[in-house]
Amino acid sequence: MIRRLNTLVKSYDPNNDYKVIEELHKEFGDDLYKVPGFIKNKEGKPSLNVFQEGILIPIRFPQGNIHGFKVRWLYSWNKKRYMLLTSKGGSYFRDLFHFPKGFHDQLNRIRITEGELKADIATLFSETYTIGCPGIHSLSAPLEFLTKHCPSAKIILSPDFGEIYNHGIAEKVLQTIYDYQEAGFNVELEAWQTNENGMPKGIDDALKAGAKISHIPGDEAIKFLEEILSNVGTDESNNNEFGE
Repeated sequence: MIRRLNTLVKSYDPNNDYKVIEELHKEFGDDLYKVPGFIKNKEGKPSLNVFQEGILIPIRFPQGNIHGFKVRWLYSWNKKRYMLLTSKGGSYFRDLFHFPKGFHDQLNRIRITEGELKADIATLFSETYTIGCPGIHSLSAPLEFLTKHCPSAKIILSPDFGEIYNHGIAEKVLQTIYDYQEAGFNVELEAWQTNENGMPKGIDDALKAGAKISHIPGDEAIKFLEEILSNVGTDESNNNEFGE
């Protein structure tokens, strides 16, 4: 099917995409719906549930197989910049976490960050395997899996440090540290120096820029975040000394 898709893509005409989809369905039948993004529409006909141009990002299981794709729209759609495509229900918004290639249950350090591409880049540019979560609200999503498969691993939380002084972000990170500590994990918070514009924002940018990465032990990170939360009116402050 992949070879057939590649052949069709080379001659793809966006004005006649329905012809391509119909041709694929005639050739592969309902197996086509196992491919993320292909669905049966309200009329019972095969359809590709993608609405505009964007970047297609694979989301992988620990074994390395792809279980979905995320589309990052070039322009926001329905106030969203991302949409998840799966073979179960077409396209929708949902929290899933991503494992770059190379996962095994003997890892002694695991970084958790925001975003699938960020996780791939951080894994590539460092010696720490990195799991990617959809956003700041879901950094605890891998907790159950890690408790079962990597209970002795040190957890390195790496949210976008360029936004750490935002009270909403600090509050979510603080709760995430509590979640992992309560599950028995040794937790550290990654930190680095950012400029007045909050850059480098994420761990991928920090690694690519060669920034010095610091690791704050869990209890110290809790005090650091509590101090941020106690300083009302400093949400936009990004002047930090980490990494100096």
